[in-house]
Amino acid sequence: MSSIEEVITRVDTECRERRIPMLGQERSELIAGLIAEHRPSLVVEVGTAIGYSGLWIANALDEIGDGQLITMDIDPDRSAEAGRNLDEAGLSHRVERQIGDARELCKSVKGPVDFLILDGGFDNYFPCFLALKDSLASNAVIVADNVHIGEEEMKDYLDFVRAHYRCETRWFELDLEWSPKDAMEITWME
Repeated sequence: MSSIEEVITRVDTECRERRIPMLGQERSELIAGLIAEHRPSLVVEVGTAIGYSGLWIANALDEIGDGQLITMDIDPDRSAEAGRNLDEAGLSHRVERQIGDARELCKSVKGPVDFLILDGGFDNYFPCFLALKDSLASNAVIVADNVHIGEEEMKDYLDFVRAHYRCETRWFELDLEWSPKDAMEITWME
């Protein structure tokens, strides 16, 4: 078994070489910090890819000694690769991988969901949020990635949460070739 840091570094390199979208270190550190602060029992992530963010999330849950991650992706090959990466890092005990259309998978999640990460198809953000809305804990935290580059496609989601909840947009200068600048929307359900 490799160290968590070694696996994260290797997966980071693979994502860059293969142009697989990922959060990168700065945004992942933000999510890990929010998890440490809010200590969620259940985290749902829409968009697994090959497990880069899942490694950060599962590690943050492991560090607080509690919590489970349900991560969803429509691509079975990428989900399987994420599973191998999580196994190698010794974190698979914190993760349930689900394969399929997240808009449907979200409907069957048994809450309460304490922390939701939206990082899949931009036009899926609002349908996934609505599918989980009744399962969200009263103090849930939602992190939506790519709210700059995907703003038009997720406008329905952004308009809704900004009208109903406390939200904050955080901007990032990125070292990712395909996305030099982007933002995350953090929403507090409280």
